[in-house]
Amino acid sequence: MINCQNVFNKSTKEQSKVLTEEKKIKYIFNFMRWRNELGLINPRILAALNVPLCSVPVELKPIADAHCKAYDGECFELPCHYIDPPSVEAGTMNDVMCTREGKKVAEHQNADIHCKSSHSLNLFRNAMKNQSSYSYPSVIIEGLTKITDELWINVLSKYRSHDTMWGMLFNGESIAYYPWAGDYKKIRLFDITMGYDRSLYDIATPGYVLEYAQMIIKKPKRFLHVSRMKTLIYPKNTSTGSRPWNSVLENKNKMYTSRKTYVTAPIMWMNSNCQTPSNRTEYMTELMKYIDVDNWGECLSNKKALPPHIVKIQGGESKERDKLNWKDGKMALASEYLFTIAIENSLTHDYVTEKLWQPLVAGSVPIYLGAPNIDEWLPCENCIIDLRKFKTPQDAAKFLNRVAENKTLYETYHQWRSRQVTKHFQNLLSYFNYTEDYSLDCIVCHMAHRADAQVNPYEIKRQFLTYLNPFNFSSQLNSR
Repeated sequence: MINCQNVFNKSTKEQSKVLTEEKKIKYIFNFMRWRNELGLINPRILAALNVPLCSVPVELKPIADAHCKAYDGECFELPCHYIDPPSVEAGTMNDVMCTREGKKVAEHQNADIHCKSSHSLNLFRNAMKNQSSYSYPSVIIEGLTKITDELWINVLSKYRSHDTMWGMLFNGESIAYYPWAGDYKKIRLFDITMGYDRSLYDIATPGYVLEYAQMIIKKPKRFLHVSRMKTLIYPKNTSTGSRPWNSVLENKNKMYTSRKTYVTAPIMWMNSNCQTPSNRTEYMTELMKYIDVDNWGECLSNKKALPPHIVKIQGGESKERDKLNWKDGKMALASEYLFTIAIENSLTHDYVTEKLWQPLVAGSVPIYLGAPNIDEWLPCENCIIDLRKFKTPQDAAKFLNRVAENKTLYETYHQWRSRQVTKHFQNLLSYFNYTEDYSLDCIVCHMAHRADAQVNPYEIKRQFLTYLNPFNFSSQLNSR
């Protein structure tokens, strides 16, 4: 492995060599497909599905066996396209076209460097046969793939050349479910890493925030639901002592007739994952003893069919989310509630998902429990109910009841909508908008070309870790 502390001199001759090396094609072995197809499906099942299988060549068996062993399987045979020489025509080879800086090539932009990426083990064979003429391929994986010492230390480390770079991307899920992705000793095996946790990875990934950012930043978007929000809250009925969110079916008082019959609580909750490291279901079981919650999800559900207009918005009633516009349906429903439960499935650093952004956009106040550093992500002050501030769910319910019964107090959680978003949120978005131009395969391609030219391949890491300083990017950009 190249010593990242070794700083190469950048003479004119060496810079010329870099340009020469950039004309070469480097190869990247992509392990991501292996998890999706082999890590989750036994090869015997693939055979039953009539997927053509081929015997694994002896020289490639250590790699295949180590991967399959991680998933308690055997790899005597693999789908043939995992072994055969890859090609663009067969769909087993992809061109990776990048700029010299390691960025993705934009439309109508010429590529400076070129790599080819494939999931076929055949990429290793040329180097095995003739190491003097061929380099071993670089390797990229997603952190969802099990990272075992057997595969990466005992096997793959033997198949590295001076320009072989390893990269890892971990995004979309919590480290709590994939502990190896948070194991510092395993992360250090890789030359470059990308993931949501800034304390672990070289380059921070945006998660879900960019999907909702413009709706949070633009003031017209923020005010879409403010006038509606003011109609949701009523003073407590002092004659009966009943709360204003009780079902119209149970309370015939005229005060409630303007309420929609399916909204029977001040709080909406919708989750399908009931067993989580954050013990979300257990917390909600206790909270619901002390305050009414409309639960439209699968955990502790007390609501049946979704309202017809929500079904129409999301395009049907299927439980398969990829077939529905579930995001818009959920936000439309949340917009009709004072509060929305936003408890993450795990309480890990920087793990902030759509559970926070959706209610903020919809006009509902998030009841949040998740990332311990959530203040670093918020676009606003006093815009969430932070459950960490309460000793027990009962204490939280007592406070929520008080806010729901006090229109003036409730409206303080929406005052941010008339103000600018916080400076640190602007910096966060600036950083992510910048890193969106990069991809793991282009960064690895860039590093491999530089290493082959004997120019420091780790300069790009220094750039992201120090010069850009997540999430304080704006000040650095303005100082250029």
